[in-house]
Amino acid sequence: MVEDLRRALAAAGGGNVIVVGVGNTTRGDDGVGPAVVEELRGTAVAALDVGDAPERYLGPITESGAQVVLFVDAVDFGGGAGEAVLLEEQEVPRQSCVTHRSALGLVMRYVREQAGQRSLLIGVQPASIAPGSAMTPPVRRAAKGIAAAVSEALGTAPTCSGSGSGPAETTEEPPAGAGGECGQR
Repeated sequence: MVEDLRRALAAAGGGNVIVVGVGNTTRGDDGVGPAVVEELRGTAVAALDVGDAPERYLGPITESGAQVVLFVDAVDFGGGAGEAVLLEEQEVPRQSCVTHRSALGLVMRYVREQAGQRSLLIGVQPASIAPGSAMTPPVRRAAKGIAAAVSEALGTAPTCSGSGSGPAETTEEPPAGAGGECGQR
């Protein structure tokens, strides 16, 4: 995954990257995107938890200054639980949507057309997205591995001490912008 990410980010021209975690934490493995954002807390990686409504965060995403938007979401692609794939915008269906209000492919297209940002998706195969279920161990391990791979691919390391707070934002309401107290890449 690290090498795939490095290649994709290099092909996108490198530059600033924001990780956008998509998912509903009350639906088991669908919460993998927000889990990755939480794992990135305390690193120099800009990350934003958008819950299950990424369309509500188009302003902060397009105004982030990032050249690349790296979405992370649960995607049923027929793999084993916790398996991850890296998809280009054109590989993401624009109409299908299981747990989100808007199809992620449409959101990805919007950020490209409105802000010129390249969008990529790390899709993680869920085992269960049943309401009220907990995240399964394979998907929890995948979230930790993806956060580590993103940090490694971007050449970042933890930069905050003490509280563990960092640029990762977790919020129910759209924030004024992405970022935080730690240095950003």
